[in-house]
Amino acid sequence: MLEKYKKLVEACRPYAVVNEQVRPYCNLTPLGLSIPPENLVNPFTRASDEFLDALAWLDRMTFGFVGMEMPRWVFYDCSEMPGAICGFTLPFDSVPASVVQGAPAVSTYRGPWPVSMAIAIPLVAEGCWLKHTLCSLNELAHMAAPPGLRTITFALALDLLRVKTLYSTLQWRSSELRVHVKFGDLELVTAYTPAHSEPRTLTYRCEVTPERLRRGLSGREAFRPDPPNAFYLDADDIDEMIGVQRRLEAGERIFVCGRPIRDGSTTWVPLRSEG
Repeated sequence: MLEKYKKLVEACRPYAVVNEQVRPYCNLTPLGLSIPPENLVNPFTRASDEFLDALAWLDRMTFGFVGMEMPRWVFYDCSEMPGAICGFTLPFDSVPASVVQGAPAVSTYRGPWPVSMAIAIPLVAEGCWLKHTLCSLNELAHMAAPPGLRTITFALALDLLRVKTLYSTLQWRSSELRVHVKFGDLELVTAYTPAHSEPRTLTYRCEVTPERLRRGLSGREAFRPDPPNAFYLDADDIDEMIGVQRRLEAGERIFVCGRPIRDGSTTWVPLRSEG
């Protein structure tokens, strides 16, 4: 299942930030990979401080420029305490100095450095999780780490947390949508979301199966042709989003059914309806 990621898993090591309450519910050999003891982080201990500082720096560098950096209390209250954080690390000396320059931990910490991150929060139903964050070092510096980090980190989180049903929120223009749809169609819960600080946000859900994981990691699903009944949403057109939202609220089932298509400055997202 990880044939495409051979170089990545040779260079990188998985990590998981899970507290003592969450850990018993986790699969600690996700995707068949072993998490080194030093990469199994308990956020209840002071020994985790510098690694968590490095995670906060990755978040700041990835999302700070769009005003979506998480305060540290959100990291703790909304992920480390109720949920989990996972991803991959590189040895500190393998991380470009330009990326870590200015990081609070960099003056003293020389341990494994997180180069990708997925955060998930459990919902009420068993096996039901909300994917909150997904990012990688390669979004900051091209080829700073092996390619494919976001895709395999997404899969790692699904397997680590034994996810059965996944919910997620994404902005329509987010490049992250291309990662999620590799794993299969995504059923829309919202298409226009004023309750979010960015109304041009979608909410989706999907069932997670071993086949969905295999399909996403194989890479073939990302390039499947769109179904004959697909229609397309302009990722910048609020009126179109509101129209799809009305259809959802009327009971129609609508799915993101393929990778977004870029045409100059326009991004089109293929959707399909099941009536």
